[in-house]
Amino acid sequence: MLGSFRFLLAWIVMLSHLPFAPFSKAFNPAVSGVVMFYFISGFLMYHSFNSAKSILKFYKKRFFRLYPVYFIVLTLTILAITLWHNPTIPLLNQHLDITKLILNYLLVFNNYVFAPFTIHTLLPHPLIPPTWSLSTEIHFYILVPFLFGLLQSRSRLFYVIFLGSMIFEFVAFAYTKPTFNSDIFGYRYIFGVLWIFMFGFLFGHDRHSKFIKFVYVCIVVYFMFVGFYFTNHAYVKEILLALLFLPLILVIKDMNFKYDKLLGSLSYPIFISHFFVFYVVSYFTHNKILFFAGVFIGVLGISIILAKIQNTIYQKGKQ
Repeated sequence: MLGSFRFLLAWIVMLSHLPFAPFSKAFNPAVSGVVMFYFISGFLMYHSFNSAKSILKFYKKRFFRLYPVYFIVLTLTILAITLWHNPTIPLLNQHLDITKLILNYLLVFNNYVFAPFTIHTLLPHPLIPPTWSLSTEIHFYILVPFLFGLLQSRSRLFYVIFLGSMIFEFVAFAYTKPTFNSDIFGYRYIFGVLWIFMFGFLFGHDRHSKFIKFVYVCIVVYFMFVGFYFTNHAYVKEILLALLFLPLILVIKDMNFKYDKLLGSLSYPIFISHFFVFYVVSYFTHNKILFFAGVFIGVLGISIILAKIQNTIYQKGKQ
């Protein structure tokens, strides 16, 4: 039921981004959703690379999974920004120039909108704002062949990198400096969250259960301590919640559900398209009830279309 769970996480992320979001500012459930996406991605990428049998096939599959739908939504977003000026969604009211467009289409740099590694041309945010986390995932994909090889032949070095990234994030959670804090290096950049992807990778490998259980308990205890001691630091509570849900992911991954594949196919289109739908719907109505209705119908409708396009392109890409 991983597909259904990813569908649920995509809706949680979408709901937290609503202009009239129903969630408290003191707790952002989208952060928990993104962290669980990181873990699931690590788990799935182990199996994806293991079955791909070659680096080229693995990257080809990743490209056709991510980029065609991304290109479609980005192009629609650029057209909407060019045609309309919609103050309801300030992140999308940006000056468009050729450098910004190229960087957005490349996607790989979309998380470089946070200090200290800011690409100023991308500011204030990527044209599809949630894709900063997709760039972080791509940085992990780049490392997958290397990590897979380490886990197979030099597992000690794999664990050194795993623990190094974990320690880096733990240290970041103790700071609130503008360029070094629990937000930037504890959640957004690959340096601090690589261990979460690698944790999923280990579960995919499924040969180190005692080590995994020990590390998991240590992490949860640490975040409980941090949650009380650094309670005002960004996203400590959200990441702790995500960690507490990890065992649930492992329980449901082998469960069967008739519509699991269908729901899973909608998760990425929901994630990638909801800001575009916000922009379009809010241009035509400022009534909250009509806005919510339009968003839910619009996101679901465009996601079904995008999922069909994605599947068609992906199948052709595999040939």
